[in-house]
Amino acid sequence: MALRLLFAVILVAAAGSARAADPSEALPEESKPCLACHSAEGAPKVDAAAFASSVHLALGCTGCHAGVDLAKHPAAKPERVNCAGCHADATKHYEASIHAAQRAKGNETAPACATCHTPHEVSAAAVGEGLKDACLGCHAAAADTHKKWLPNAAKHLEVVACAACHAPAVQRKVDLRLYDGGGQKRVSEDLVPGFAERVRALDKQGQGLDPAQLRNLLDHLAQEGKVAQPLLIGRIEIRNGAESHHLAGKATALRDCQRCHSAGAEPFQSVTVSVQGADGKTLRFEAQKEVLSSPISVDSVRAFYAIGGTRISLLDVLLALALLAGVSAPLVHLALRKLLRKKQG
Repeated sequence: MALRLLFAVILVAAAGSARAADPSEALPEESKPCLACHSAEGAPKVDAAAFASSVHLALGCTGCHAGVDLAKHPAAKPERVNCAGCHADATKHYEASIHAAQRAKGNETAPACATCHTPHEVSAAAVGEGLKDACLGCHAAAADTHKKWLPNAAKHLEVVACAACHAPAVQRKVDLRLYDGGGQKRVSEDLVPGFAERVRALDKQGQGLDPAQLRNLLDHLAQEGKVAQPLLIGRIEIRNGAESHHLAGKATALRDCQRCHSAGAEPFQSVTVSVQGADGKTLRFEAQKEVLSSPISVDSVRAFYAIGGTRISLLDVLLALALLAGVSAPLVHLALRKLLRKKQG
């Protein structure tokens, strides 16, 4: 009897665990009737698990589809969702973009909001490689095209946001992303709870973290064991995320190396330090531009260092020597081979 009771308890616990794992459990109550139909074959399908993990989960279905009348649905097709209702700034910049211009000309294949931001699987902006992948999803040949004219194209695509060059009218900045494990894992807010409070405690004047404060922050994280190998990896981005929608035609994209590779270059005048928030969004904190020219910068700018851009003379010299060595080594090798052949001949 006791054995049967124990077995029953295990079954109930297992069933409860299975129900907890069901993504529909995370959905708002008013959305569950919608997903009951739209998770089945036949109706336009919505992946319940994907929607449950999206940033729009809290809005629920009616947050965007407010005009749906269940008494008439599905006979009446819902109206197109107005993203501008919540995202007015992003919409304003999109409407001035090459994408919007193409749609205005009748090109239905040109990107609209849902093309890049899959409507029921919207993730937080700048999570992982999502933004770059969205661009390459349509512009598959772009990576190879850049190699034809852009030196070290792969590195540029890795550490420079697409919009930093393809939205030439907007302002750029450097975001120093905090990583652990030698740059293998981006640090999340879950790993360092109270990160924002730590920053505010150091930056009491609200002027942005200075080099000493930033060094202090990283040292404390390492000492506490929360981030074993703190490393800042820089990335050139748009200062205002909404402006990344202000994409111009490729003919006007930036191709001037001096925009970044010169003393006092505009992107290096604005700096943030960031971690990944619990919801996947990037949490950014202001830093003073001097952090890019301090000893800490040997690590913090190593992944995107622009020779002549951040005015770290020692790094300029070292990088120039490394480039010279890389070019001269094969030449020296060829010269030695020729000399040996002459001696042998």
